[in-house]
Amino acid sequence: MAQPVEIALGTNAADPNTVGAGAAIPVTQRASVGGGITWGAPQPIAMTGVSKPFIPANAARKAVMYWNPAANAPASYDLSGGVVTLAGGIPLIPGAAPTVLTGADCPVTAITAIGTNTQNLYYVEGT
Repeated sequence: MAQPVEIALGTNAADPNTVGAGAAIPVTQRASVGGGITWGAPQPIAMTGVSKPFIPANAARKAVMYWNPAANAPASYDLSGGVVTLAGGIPLIPGAAPTVLTGADCPVTAITAIGTNTQNLYYVEGT
């Protein structure tokens, strides 16, 4: 929710680069992650070709990063922890940069995934 904030940077009305005392500037505040983030070690999770738990629930999680390092093996995930299919989940593109979720965007519930047999997906939690 935007809240007005009063800032007095200058009082020279002839200078368009100054803001007079009492001028309101709208700002948007996002939920803070709070206290910084300590990242854990990367965790490999072997895929078996069926929907399975990928990242366990963790009420202390402030951030999570996950990726599919395979060169050509597709994978998908479900942020709600439900049964996921390759075609019905959120794609985890092979070889793409990690997906990073922090703050209010970071789920603390379990995340499920599906990938091809013998493929590893990886995640790192921040607490």
